[in-house]
Amino acid sequence: MIAKILKFTNNFIVSLNNVIKYLYFYFVNHQYACEIKEFDLQKKEVVIYCYGVRIITIKSTIAEIVGDPNIIVNLPPFQSCWLGYYYGKLCAQSSDGAASFQARGGGFLLRFTRGRFKIFSFDRENMLIYIDVKTKKSYKESPLVIAQNKFIIRQFDSSQACYIGILAGLMVAKQGEQIIKVHKRPVFTVVK
Repeated sequence: MIAKILKFTNNFIVSLNNVIKYLYFYFVNHQYACEIKEFDLQKKEVVIYCYGVRIITIKSTIAEIVGDPNIIVNLPPFQSCWLGYYYGKLCAQSSDGAASFQARGGGFLLRFTRGRFKIFSFDRENMLIYIDVKTKKSYKESPLVIAQNKFIIRQFDSSQACYIGILAGLMVAKQGEQIIKVHKRPVFTVVK
C-alpha cells in the first residue's frame, strides 16, 4: 500500500515538474512551442518539432499543417508566414487554382492573440491594410513586401502571418516569379 502511494506521489511530482517546465518555457521565455525543422517541397511535407513536456515531431503535408490552427498559433510568425507562402503557391498550382483555398471557407481561422500589428482589410488593388495596435496608425503594403520584411512579419500574430504568406504565395503564382525580383528575394532555408 505504501509503495503504491509513493509511486503515485513520484509520478505526480514528475508530471507537475514537466508542466512547470512547459509553462516556464512558454510564458517566461516568450518562445513559441513549435518550430519548423525540415521543409520538403518535392513531397510537400513539413517536419515540425513541438517543445514542452517532451519534444514531439510532427511530419505532415503543408495543407494539413496550415489547416490546423493549434500548430499555426504555436509557430513563430516568420515561419508560419513562409509555410503560408508555399501553401498559397501550391493552391495556385493545383488543378482548381486558388479556388481550393477560397472554397475552404471557414477552414482557416484568422486569430489575433498577440502581436503589435493586426490585419484590418485587403483591398481591390491586392494591398493589405494593417493597424499598429499600440499607436492606432494604419499602414498599406503588398502582402509580398510584408512577408519579405522580417521586422514587420514578426510583429503579427502567427495565424495572421500565415494568411499574409498565403496571399503572397497566391500573388507570386499569379503574377510570376518576376514580381519577386522587384522586391528582395525571400529569405527561407529549404532543408530538402
